[in-house]
Amino acid sequence: MHQEYKNPVLRWLSDRQRQQTSREAMLTQIEVAEGLIASLDTAQSYPAAEVVSQIAGEPLPDAGNRKIPGQELLHDLRLFVEDI
Repeated sequence: MHQEYKNPVLRWLSDRQRQQTSREAMLTQIEVAEGLIASLDTAQSYPAAEVVSQIAGEPLPDAGNRKIPGQELLHDLRLFVEDI
């Protein structure tokens, strides 16, 4: 597992998905994450709850209004894909 995550939300998601998700679901999540990577605008910020919801299919508890800068999200999504 990578230790270089810039955002704790993506680190948490990676840890959680590796422990609680089937192989088939992980493959689907990789496809979703790769789609997000392809569509990101690094100058934008993205709601953490929405990112988690898109990847995992469920909202992140206690995400509140957290936003992830696009450059940080791009970096962490690449790690996420490698980790799961």
